[in-house]
Amino acid sequence: MLKWSFILLIPVFWMANNLQKNGIDVTAEEPATCKSYYNKALKKQVYTQYELEPQFPGGSVAYARYINKNMKCPQEMIDNPDDLPSSVHMTFIVDESGNIIDPQMARKEKSSYTAFDKEFIKMLKAMPKWSPAICQGKKVTAEVKRSTPCIKWETEE
Repeated sequence: MLKWSFILLIPVFWMANNLQKNGIDVTAEEPATCKSYYNKALKKQVYTQYELEPQFPGGSVAYARYINKNMKCPQEMIDNPDDLPSSVHMTFIVDESGNIIDPQMARKEKSSYTAFDKEFIKMLKAMPKWSPAICQGKKVTAEVKRSTPCIKWETEE
């Protein structure tokens, strides 16, 4: 019995050796590592790197369409269109169910949010569910960082 198993293993080692000589890597790939941190408020791991990122239903074109359709510009921005930022930098969390959690304007303290920032966050909270991030074949809670260009509204003169 021992002789037969040894004879059967020889072709396996020979094939692996020849494949490596020809530049073909036969080592098993390690599963991708997904980086995360523990969020005390949510009491769960939040992933910052993942295999498949969270997606707005319909993709990036539908996301842009949603923002253009649903963003209501505050009156002070209509009165002073030059105060409108050229882009909005935000972070939010998409949980395993696709819900938007804790949307924030990146690089700003909540106390310094403008009327525009507050309206943008309100719109983010009203978004439909996203497809959650995937890490090692499982749905995970993920942090999303987005920069969205703003449209400069033209004023009638």
